Amino acid sequence: MFRCATAMLFVAATACGASQERKPLEGEDAPVAAEPQVAETPADDKSSDLADCGRNPASDEEIEALKNNCGGLRGDSLAARLPKCGAFDAPREQRRRYELPVYIEIGTEMLPRVEKMVLNFAFACDSEVYTTELTRSGAVFGGGLTCDRDQLRIFAPAQIYYYLVGHTVGGEAVCTQGSASDPFVVLMTENACPLPGIPGLRPPEYCDPCPPYMRMECPG
Repeated sequence: MFRCATAMLFVAATACGASQERKPLEGEDAPVAAEPQVAETPADDKSSDLADCGRNPASDEEIEALKNNCGGLRGDSLAARLPKCGAFDAPREQRRRYELPVYIEIGTEMLPRVEKMVLNFAFACDSEVYTTELTRSGAVFGGGLTCDRDQLRIFAPAQIYYYLVGHTVGGEAVCTQGSASDPFVVLMTENACPLPGIPGLRPPEYCDPCPPYMRMECPG
C-alpha cells in the first residue's frame, strides 16, 4: 500500500508582451546570446538525492533477522493474546530522518468496540517503550511518529520497533496488531524512498537536525 513516492518538478515560464528581436545595423556586431542560468541546488535540499531511492530495498531475511535478534520489547504480554484489530499494511522501510506514517483499518467485528488506538514504539529492543495515539476517521486510525513529539529529530533512529493496541472507551485493551513479544520493525535507511502521506493528514516531514528555531543551539 505504501509505494515509493516520486517527486516531480514543474517549471513554468510566461512571456509578457515579448517584442520582436531587433536586427543589428550595418557594421554593428550581432548581440551575444546570454548563457542560461542554472540554479544551484541548496545544500539542505532533501529532494536532490531521491533519484535513486528504493534501489536496494530491505529483504525479508533482513527484517526477520532484526526481529529475531530483538527478542521482544519491554511491555505487557497481554497484547499477544488479543485478536487482531483489522487490516494493516506494515511499512518495512522509511527514509532516515523522515516522520513515520502509520494507519490501520478496523475490522467489522472490532469496529463497535474500538474507540482509541495506541501506537507503542521503541528505537531499540532494550530501550524504553513510548506511546502515542492515532487519530480516528470512521473505521480508520491514522497518524504516526513525528519529528518533535516523538523525538525523531533528536534520535534519528536506524530502526523503529512498534505494535498497536486498540482500546474501548473505558480503556480496556480489546485488539492488537503486533505485540511486545513480536513487534513490527521499520528500517530507517538513507536510500529508502520517503513514504507517502495518509489521506486527510499532512505528508511525513523531514526531521531537520537543525531547524530554524534551533539555529542558535546548533554547533558551528
